Amino acid sequence: MLQLNIGPLGFRRHQAVMLGLFIVELGFYTVYANRLGPYLSASLFFVSSLGIGLYPLWCARQAPYSPDRLQFRQVTVPRLLVGQVLFGLGAVVLAVKQLAIIRAFPLDYHLSDVIPSVDQFVTRFLQGEKVYGRDIAYPEYSIIPNYLPFQWLPMTFSKWAQIDLRWSALLMCVTGIVAYEWAVLKANVRWGPLLGWLALPLVALGLMMQHRPDVFGYTVEPMVMGYYLLLGCSLMSRSIGFRAVALLLCGLSRFSLLLWVPLYLLILFCEEPRARTWRLLAYCVVGVLLVYIIPFMSQNWTAPFRAMQAYETAALGEWAGQAWQEPGAKPFQLFQGYGFAAFFHDFGGGALLDRLHSLQRTHLWLSLAAVVAMGVLFFRYRRRIDSRYFALISLKVYFAFFYNFIQVPYGYLFIVPVMLSVVVIFFLPFARSASTEVPLDQPEIHG
Repeated sequence: MLQLNIGPLGFRRHQAVMLGLFIVELGFYTVYANRLGPYLSASLFFVSSLGIGLYPLWCARQAPYSPDRLQFRQVTVPRLLVGQVLFGLGAVVLAVKQLAIIRAFPLDYHLSDVIPSVDQFVTRFLQGEKVYGRDIAYPEYSIIPNYLPFQWLPMTFSKWAQIDLRWSALLMCVTGIVAYEWAVLKANVRWGPLLGWLALPLVALGLMMQHRPDVFGYTVEPMVMGYYLLLGCSLMSRSIGFRAVALLLCGLSRFSLLLWVPLYLLILFCEEPRARTWRLLAYCVVGVLLVYIIPFMSQNWTAPFRAMQAYETAALGEWAGQAWQEPGAKPFQLFQGYGFAAFFHDFGGGALLDRLHSLQRTHLWLSLAAVVAMGVLFFRYRRRIDSRYFALISLKVYFAFFYNFIQVPYGYLFIVPVMLSVVVIFFLPFARSASTEVPLDQPEIHG
């Protein structure tokens, strides 16, 4: 049975602190989004997000250690039944909300071309066409086929079943929640906290659907959020297959994971047998070849590079403001209370393009600096914190910089780092190293 020590106040109090930070983070994404203006709202969101990633390091420094322990065991029948009932009720509520959102947000490329573009990807795939062979054309413009495979492949089921594609996005989101809830059900916690941990992602998702329905009506980002819930849970597992699948789902949906992967490999090479790390790396390389490069990227080798150029053109358009805005109005997407693009827009020097380039450089260097800094901290804390949990919080810290300094802070992007916080908080007891207590052949969290 897996048993882990944590800090002197007990993990419940430490988790309460992190839950407070999460309330701020979730609140400024949903209920209080932009309530304090774009500068202060974005700053508080960033501080709370970064705090959730860094607070476990403070916990790991505390001594002496309390007798509190978190244990994982086989799921008992009563717990399983309670989990199924609670999850079932939550799923019904979420399905009702999603149905209302689908009815309220018609698929019109004039409003958002994300789902219409995904539909074209899926249609080409099911009809045997080259998915990336030509641009996606609309009457007024065309876009480069730059969506990675796992942004549209799961939608093939909805297209085949002739149901709205957005149901597939919600299904993948729920799949990630199921993985998290399975870990919660295996945790040896009392009934009160157990119910709270089971309900937490459902409540958070409900708030997102209530206050950001556009995310669920116009984008596939809920699906990506589900991928990252799977990744967060997989990082706490020693299963090579589970981790490889989660990494592939995330890496082949968005490139945002790319800069963090070398740090994760470093942690694995230092803490796990080299053969297991090489096997994980081999699975990922083979997966990228089989899922993306050979069947799809080979159809149009120039598409990814053209897409990178198109991103800057699109970003400059967003920085100039929407066509429907009054001349001189603040660019809509930059001033919604997310990210620091508004600071660079208003206080950066030079022309508009110069300010955009300044943010792009800052984004890159701060993201790299976050990875390097967490690498240095890993060697400092590697004997005091479980390496699997360190990988998880390093991802959270990296995302705090990557998302908040992105060149166009579209609101839908931020559901990924916000929901990842739920996994980070639940697994806080792993802040105390278990390297002398848990051999590699121990039963795993995820079976």
